[in-house]
Amino acid sequence: GENNVLAVEVYRWSSSSALENAGTWQMSGIERDVYLYSTPLQYIADYEVTADLDEEYKKGEFALRTQIRGVPGKSAFIRYILKDSFNNEVLSEIRPVAEGKENQWIDFPMRKITDVLPWSSEKPYLYTLDLELLDSDRYIMEYTGCKVGFRNVRLKEGVLLVNGVPVRIKGVARREHSWEGRVLSEEVMLEDIRLMKRNNINAVLNSYCPASPVWYELCDRYGIYIVDRAYIAGKDDIVSDTAWRPAYLDRVQRMYQRSKNYPSVVGWSLGSGAGNGINAEKSYDWLKAKDTTRFI
Repeated sequence: GENNVLAVEVYRWSSSSALENAGTWQMSGIERDVYLYSTPLQYIADYEVTADLDEEYKKGEFALRTQIRGVPGKSAFIRYILKDSFNNEVLSEIRPVAEGKENQWIDFPMRKITDVLPWSSEKPYLYTLDLELLDSDRYIMEYTGCKVGFRNVRLKEGVLLVNGVPVRIKGVARREHSWEGRVLSEEVMLEDIRLMKRNNINAVLNSYCPASPVWYELCDRYGIYIVDRAYIAGKDDIVSDTAWRPAYLDRVQRMYQRSKNYPSVVGWSLGSGAGNGINAEKSYDWLKAKDTTRFI
């Protein structure tokens, strides 16, 4: 094949910097992985996991939405397999992909799991979801997936309930910054979690600067409740200026897309010290309509 050139241009300041005007060390550079990957012509573009508990908190309720995009070929299928921590199959289902469509959502209806092991900060039990795109001969064309935790989060009369049990939050705010700079190693993140567990800290309010994906995975594994925060730290005049509404909504929507499948994320924050105004209200409305399983 031909040689290709990957060029990256980094800007320190832009018009969006007004949404990031908060107390932080202003450091330039690339702070997240940049990579290329290939997919089949038809591929898994997105998926949304619902892993809840029934009213008695004894049965799991699992549902899945998958988005298939790309150039449609011959008949294809989408299959999921949900496994427990011992790699035993708990649920599985396969559905055909409609032919001739370049963009489609395929819904797997809710199914119940008896004697499910719920996820919580005290007992962070995780299942594994395997998601496969199959060709007409049932060979795997693409494979992805994630960890799944069954838990129910709600507020009742001002009390946070996780799986029906009142939870006392002992939390800290966290920004990804250390002697290593703004890019932390997994070992540094693990040391954060060790310190939290030793001091009975069970929750973290993420900085408005998005955390590394590794941080969310570790919180899933070791049991830390996360309130994830949109990358918004503007001033009071911006939150009421409708010209900034697309930027507000874009950042809230990207936060949701990034973190929607992590069981450790139990709540959303619309920003840091950004004040109240119509842009925050519209962002709240969008997020509340999109996700009823977490508080805001």
